[in-house]
Amino acid sequence: MTRVESSQETAERDSSRVRVTKNRDSSRAIDSSHDITAKETFFSKLIDSEISDEDYEHAQKVWKQFEMKSFREYHDLYRKADVLLLADVF
Repeated sequence: MTRVESSQETAERDSSRVRVTKNRDSSRAIDSSHDITAKETFFSKLIDSEISDEDYEHAQKVWKQFEMKSFREYHDLYRKADVLLLADVF
């Protein structure tokens, strides 16, 4: 007996393919060497909003102070700071 795939399963399978492709593209973009001048880099899909001017200026200062070469370096620094702050709370 052959199992027929439901439309939800088909959508989930297709969706996972799109996510994999997007993740590959995102991985290339995050490693690319570029300046932090693009404010769009910080667009939040979660709240559907751009970064505030004040937060963007702070990001530029951090980028310059730590001599960042890629967005991955900025991301990794942010992640480490976030984890250390959480570890300090607990």
